[in-house]
This record gives sequence, structure tokens and C-alpha cells, in this order.
Amino acid sequence: MKLLRYSTFIIAALLILGACSRTKDIFTARTYHRMVSKYNILFNGEQALLKARTQLKKQHVDDYDDFLSIYREGTEETISGVKPDLEKSLEKGSKTIQNHSMLIDGKQKNNYIDDAYLLMGKAHYFKQDYAAALETFNYVIQKFRDAEIRAEAELWAAKTETGMENFIPAKARFEKLYSNTSLARHLNADVFASFAHLEFVQGHYEEAYQLLIQAAEKTEDKELEVRWLYICGQLLAKQGQDYEASQMFDRVIRKGPPYDLLFNAQLNQARNYDIELMDPSKAYDDLEKMLRDEKNYDNRDQIYYVMAEVAQKLGEELDRDDYLNKSIRVSTQNDKQKGLSYLWLAEIRFDDKEYEKSQAYYDSCYQFLPKNHPKYAQVAMFKKSLGRLVANLQTIALQDSLQALASLSDADQLKAINEIIDRVKEADEEALRAKEREMDQLAFNSGTNNGSGIGGLAGVGNANQSFYFYNPSIRSSGVSSFVAKWGNRKLEDNWRRKDKSVILEDPTNTEAGANGEGATGEKELDPRYDPQTYLAQIPNDSAAMDTSHSLIQMALLDNAILYKEDIKDLLAASESVLELLQRYPDYQDRARAWYLLYRIYLLKEDEANSTKYKNLILSTYPKSEYAYLILNEGKDVKDVDESEAKRAYAAAYQDYESKRYRQALSAAKTGFEAYEDSRYGARFLLLTAYCEAGLRKMEELRTSLEEVLKRFPRTPESAEAQKILNAMGQDAKAEGDEKSAKKTATYRSDFSSQHRYVLLVPNGKVSANQVQINLSDFNSKYFPNNRLLVKSILMGTEWQVVMVSGLANQKQAQEYYRTLNSEKALEKLLISVDFKQFVISNANFTDFYKNQDIKGYQAFFDENYK
Repeated sequence: MKLLRYSTFIIAALLILGACSRTKDIFTARTYHRMVSKYNILFNGEQALLKARTQLKKQHVDDYDDFLSIYREGTEETISGVKPDLEKSLEKGSKTIQNHSMLIDGKQKNNYIDDAYLLMGKAHYFKQDYAAALETFNYVIQKFRDAEIRAEAELWAAKTETGMENFIPAKARFEKLYSNTSLARHLNADVFASFAHLEFVQGHYEEAYQLLIQAAEKTEDKELEVRWLYICGQLLAKQGQDYEASQMFDRVIRKGPPYDLLFNAQLNQARNYDIELMDPSKAYDDLEKMLRDEKNYDNRDQIYYVMAEVAQKLGEELDRDDYLNKSIRVSTQNDKQKGLSYLWLAEIRFDDKEYEKSQAYYDSCYQFLPKNHPKYAQVAMFKKSLGRLVANLQTIALQDSLQALASLSDADQLKAINEIIDRVKEADEEALRAKEREMDQLAFNSGTNNGSGIGGLAGVGNANQSFYFYNPSIRSSGVSSFVAKWGNRKLEDNWRRKDKSVILEDPTNTEAGANGEGATGEKELDPRYDPQTYLAQIPNDSAAMDTSHSLIQMALLDNAILYKEDIKDLLAASESVLELLQRYPDYQDRARAWYLLYRIYLLKEDEANSTKYKNLILSTYPKSEYAYLILNEGKDVKDVDESEAKRAYAAAYQDYESKRYRQALSAAKTGFEAYEDSRYGARFLLLTAYCEAGLRKMEELRTSLEEVLKRFPRTPESAEAQKILNAMGQDAKAEGDEKSAKKTATYRSDFSSQHRYVLLVPNGKVSANQVQINLSDFNSKYFPNNRLLVKSILMGTEWQVVMVSGLANQKQAQEYYRTLNSEKALEKLLISVDFKQFVISNANFTDFYKNQDIKGYQAFFDENYK
């Protein structure tokens, strides 16, 4: 008995050992390896791939403002989350091949090995490792005989070629599959859809449509069918086939798709109504019905936007604008849609040349449009450009008004200002009433839309829904009301206040006192209601009046540049420059204004006027940079060897440092002639001036320095040349009295006039331009509504003066000074610089600058301001 059991054990062991062999073509071996491949290792690998694909599909987010993707195969971000599963698929496929391949006499006896290779190829494909995927699929096509397996590998190879943007070989593979009459039925829909994807990514929308509609008809996956039909509707709409697109979206609707697809199909059906073949009132009726559907409550902004599109088709511009404004008002959570509605209104006003209204819409659009939107950069540009334009227009209007007030008596000034304040109050009250009416309308709409009583809180259907937070529609209405009043506020302490650094007493707070007074007993007064706010800005002396005129001049010139460069309104650009020249016939930078007009008229192809201003520049300012630009227009730029120019300059400069001035001068002139158009041209010309200074050729020196300014404006070399010219002028002025003490001015104690902040930095120790940039950034952040102007000038040869003008009075100037220093806006830039800073009235600045009285004014400042 023991012998029999022992013999049975030996036989079973021998059978198992025989089955494990991968080199013996016997039944037990083939059965074992096939069974283990399919039901163990390969099964686990396929499940891992299925899990990864399911996860990618779930994480896919459809953007209904763009074409839907034919397949949901993931992005770089989502793929990283499923890499472990893809790696597992690769591991299982590789293990199947290594442990269970039965390649005997050149023939594969395990018919699941080709499936293992396909599994690995697909895993590589979804990892977007296209090179490895293509290599794997090509191996299957070349090495295996099964027609179905080879066709599937060909399909995935074609998809991979598409992913690699190898469009020609991809199309050849698809055409081969397309013409294969014996193609397995389960591959048909995938072949047509993948072929459609290839045509789509190349922009061949007609071909993509023809293929995708066939894919939708062939697929047995109902979810894919309705998705592909929706994309077919998008493709028809893209080709301008409105009627056909509308019918296709109707077909999608009849399929009963998920909510998002259904809602967008309904929108697109209305959006694509052909107004010549169909009744547009039907489109409006369908959209009105969508508005009444409670499920669409938070999507009403999109519905109104499509109604605006229908109105646009019908030429109903007033209705279009009304629907867009409704889209904005009812928006509850879709910032992108709100941004798009603002954007369309901005573009409409821009096209109508209503730039101030357009700027307001662009500003709002910028707040809501996502940063990754294709039009975000354009919106940011127009927000900035139109913002400058509107600020300039406001500056011109303000300064004109202030100058008019300056010509009145004190009594008449006060009377006019009180009239302004009354208008401001009236406008504020009307805005408040309009907001209250809007809030009431929102509450009414909430009630009527939900079949409830006032505010939508009564009679909602059951006890639970009568409580505000249990009713989603009423809750959404509350969100709408909140956003309409407060905007999109972050959930945080003190959310009501935009600026959380300063706490003002609430005048309605009974705890603040019977008269709305704070702890200090002082009642907060809106500066716009305070006559002193306006009186302080009136230019009552010559210095302030000069500043006012300067602000108007800069605003007019800047607007001309904006109209020409950014807004592309050449008529408005020319009108702005002409207004500048008409108002200020003695404008000191006329050459620049004339050159701007010359360029504008060239673009307008107005030969008579372009010639007029060209001749004015050449005859009046023949040595200016503008004359140089005109005379050198159209000339070919010579190819310059920068390395040769550098060596020549180094040699010339070495002669100069060795005080061989004549030799250096000759080399500098030769270098300038040879390398004028290189980046060393300005250096050679400035070196010429240095050499002439060394040789005491003062007239030639001045001429060379002026040539640097003319030929190379706004360069470090021109800045150096200007510095030397300023020093020469100062020396000439001080000749014979170099050691005389500067006069000490007597400063006025009237602090109600306009002020400026002044920073004095040693010349050449720090970049004045960088200081200006830092101050401009500071102004934009802390004083955005004060229209402050930053500029710099030289004071003698020692000091660079950087100024911020436009501070209304002493109080505002002191606040500016304190804030600037407490925020340490210039600390890093000036950390190793001996600088001076103070605030000063415009009237006192004239005396200070004239006498360069740093010590005297510093004492006055310490006594009266600190």
C-alpha cells in the first residue's frame, strides 16, 4: 500500500515538472502555461490597466466652451496618479512573456503571449511613452500571425503615431484598417473614432465629422455614442452649418444624456438655430423654458449668454446687451462665464470706441476670467492700456476743472465745490437705491421661481425645505444676492473690508455713540464730501499751475501713444497730439509730438500730412534723434561682428587709460565709423568725447556729447553724456564763484496746497530708474486712486532727485511719508546709500531746487512735518 502511494506521488510530480517546461510542445505544458498566463498574471495586468483607464476617465473634466475630446485618456497631471497601475500592467505583461513564452521551432505555442505584448504597448501608450508603445505594437504586427491581434496592434500603433504627431504614417495605418473588410466588429467603432481624432487634430473638421458620425453609428457603448454625436454637432457648428448642428444637438437631447451633456446640448441647439430656416422665437422659448427649470438655477448665466448670442444673430443689439447684463447679475458660482459676459461687453464698447466703458468691463473681466483662458493675456493688456487711457482722460478733466476753479474768487470756489459735492451725494444715493431695487428683484425672483412666498421662504413644500439652508434654490438665490452686493469675498475675518489694515467705525453701530462717533469722539467724513479735499487741489500759485499743465501735457501725449500702439485707433491718436499742440503751441518737446504725428500719418497712408511733419522736424530740429530716425529709415542694417568691435574698443580704451589721448581719439573715431551699428557704437562716440576732454578740446567735447544724446537716446551712454553736459553747465554758471555758499531760502508755512515727496540720492550710486519703478509699484498698491506722478531730475552734479507729485496737502503728504517708510518700500535699494528724503509743498519746492538748499529745508521739514 505504501509503495502504491509513493508511486502515485512520483508520477504526479513528473507530470507537473513536464507541464512547467517551456521547451516541450506537449499538451500538459501548453495547457499549464496558457492557463497560468490568462487566469493569473495576465488577468491581474489587464485589471490594473482597466483600473488606470477608469480612473483617467473619472478625472477627466470636460470644457464645454471648447470641443470635447473624443477619448478621455488623461493629461500629464492625471497620468502621474495612475502610473503605479500602469507599471503593474507592464510588470505583469513582462512576467507573462518571461515565464510562460513557449517559442518552439520559431512558433509561439502560448497564444496569450501576443496579448501580453498588447497589454504592455497599451500601458506605454497611456503613460505617454509613445516611442516604447510604438516599438511594442510594431513587434506584435511583425511577429504574430493572428489577424485580429495584428489589426488591433495596427490600430494602437496608428493612435500612437497620432500622439507623436506623425500624421502621415498614422493616416496610412488608418486607411489600411479602414479598407479592411474582415476587420473584427468590436474594433470598427474604435478605428473610425481614432481616425476622426487624427483628422480633427489637423483641423480637417469635415473629414473628422464624416468619420465620427460613422463611429457613433457603429459603437455599442451608449455613453460613447451620445458623446460622439455631441462632438459631431460641434464640428457642424464649427463649419457654419447651423441648421444641421442644431438638429444634431436635438438628436443628443433625445438620447437622454447625463445632465451636463444635456444642458450644453440644449444651449447649443438654441445657439445654432438657423434664423433663415427656423423660427428664432422657438430658440427663445426653449431657453426661457430652461430658465424656469429649477435644475438650471446656477446655470442661468450661461442661458442668458446664449440668449445674447441669438439676439446678436437677429441684430437686436439692445436685447443682446440686456441679456449679457442679466448673465452677470444672476451668476452665482461660474466665474469663467461671468468673465466671458464681461469680456463680450468690453469688446462691444471697444468696437464702439466707448473706451471708458470698455475699460470698466475689461477690469471686471480680468477679475473673473481664469488665467489659463486663451484671451486672458489680451484682457490683461487692454485692462492696463485702457486703465492708463481712462486715468489720463480723468487727469485732463480734473486739471481743467481745477484750473477753472483757480480763476474764481474764494467764495465762488466754495460755491462750485459744494455743487460738486451735492452731485456726488446724489449719485451715491441713486447707486444705493439701484442696488436696493436689484436686491429686491433678486428676492422676488427667488420667490416666484420656486413657487414660494416672499423671499422664497414660505410654502416651499415640506417642513425641511422651509428652512433657508435646506432649500438649494433659495440658498443659491442668497449667494446671488450676496455676490451682487459684496462681490466674491474670501471667507475670512473682516470680510466686509477691502483694506484690512485700517479699521473704520461703522456709522450705523450704536455702540460707537449716539452720533456715530468712534472711540476718539470724531465722526468719520467721506473725503468726497469734504470741501477741503477739493480746495487743496486747486493750483493757486504759479508752481502748482505749471504742474497742472504738465500733467495735462503728459496725459495727452501718453494717450496718443496708447491709441496708436495698443488700441490701434489712429484717428484718436492724431487728435490727441493735435489737441496737445493746439493747447500748448510752445510745447517744449514738439519734435517728439511731430514725429508721433509723422508716424501716425504714415500708417494712415496720409502722404500730405506725413510729409508736412517730416519736413517740420528736418527743418526745425535737424540734429534731433527724430531727424536721425527719419533720415535713416529703410536703410539696411549692416551685419556687425560684435567680437571685432569689442576688441577694437578695448584697444582704444587702453590707449585712453594710458593717457595717449590723440592715439585713443583716432582709434575711437575709426571704431565708430566701422562699428556704428553695433552695441559698441555709443561707447566709441562717448570715448571720443573723453579723449577730447583729455585734449582740452571743449567745443568738440560738447559737440560729441550732444551727438551721443541725439544718436543713442535712452542708453547708459546718453545718461553719462547728459551728466557731463550738466556738470559743464553748472561749472560755467559757477565760474569765478566756485566756493560761494548757496543761498538759504525762506520757506512758506501754507500747508494746504499740493505737496510732493522728494528723495535725494547721490548721482551714480543707485539707479534712479529702479527707484521710480519701486515707487510706482508702491503707489499702485497703497495709493491707487491718487493719480500720483513719479519722475526724476538732476540737481547739480551731485544729486539725483526722484519726486512723487500729486499729494493733495500736508496731511496726505505726511501719510504718504509714514506709509512709505513703515512699509520699507525702498529699504533694500537704498541700504548702502546716503540719501535724503522729505515732503515739500509745490511752492516751497521751487525755492528749494533753485537754491539747492538741502540743509536749510531739512531743518524746516523736521520742525514742521515730523
